[in-house]
Amino acid sequence: AAVAASRARASDGEDARPSERARATHRAVVKIQNAVRRYMRAKRGRGRDGRDASTSTASFVDEAFAAIGKSVCAMALVASAFAARDAASAEKFGGSVGAPTGQCGTMSTERLEAARSVMMCNQDNWETGCLANYDDEAFDYVDGPGLTKIHGKRNMERYLRNQFDFSRQYLTVDEEVCQADSYVATWRLDMLLGTGPLRNISGISVLKFNANPESRKIVYHRDYLPDGPIWENAPIVGPLVKLQRQTYTSCMQTDFGCAKVLGGVENENDVGGVEAK
Repeated sequence: AAVAASRARASDGEDARPSERARATHRAVVKIQNAVRRYMRAKRGRGRDGRDASTSTASFVDEAFAAIGKSVCAMALVASAFAARDAASAEKFGGSVGAPTGQCGTMSTERLEAARSVMMCNQDNWETGCLANYDDEAFDYVDGPGLTKIHGKRNMERYLRNQFDFSRQYLTVDEEVCQADSYVATWRLDMLLGTGPLRNISGISVLKFNANPESRKIVYHRDYLPDGPIWENAPIVGPLVKLQRQTYTSCMQTDFGCAKVLGGVENENDVGGVEAK
């Protein structure tokens, strides 16, 4: 993972040296690997001390589990240290929120105010900015590709509380499309997660209002945002996700395509049942 992360950063023109987190994780994994190798040598009856295989095996099993235990403790300490550092970073992380002014389409002033308030709400005002504008009787929220589905305002309250307990977010609305009962916005998001700061993430949100034209309550909220930038900053899996994205975008620009690289039809001359010309 550390090597993959270094190569990914190098390809983006960034510092190619593995991060402190990656090096610490790598050292812990190496300890576990060495302990397992010693165990396997002992199991095959090739203990270095020349003792009986069964005795040597038992000894190395104990040693292996001791090494694993120490490594896990070391990783926990490293995680705690980075958590403390991330907490300090959260105090320094900042951003701005914003939205267009004036009217938008045929939407009423009251509904437009509610929609913009929901878009810009964050850890500082989520109860009044978001929650207060959701319908009490019927409300549904969907995040991204549908991995998160929330039904009901009470469940949404729990979701927002948990979300802003570990993240800081600052959103700026760029463009709006409005009708009497629906609102669509494109936006840019600055966000701090446990994986580090993310800047200028682009996304789209869709809001739908109560069927009662007098109501300013929102009954449906869906956010569309790319998960790639978030996962690419995650420990362990991040370099793999970034490598896959880079591989995909690269092979799509080549003459031979992505079938051989990412997997596809067995016959390279047969794509979708149509002979390649």
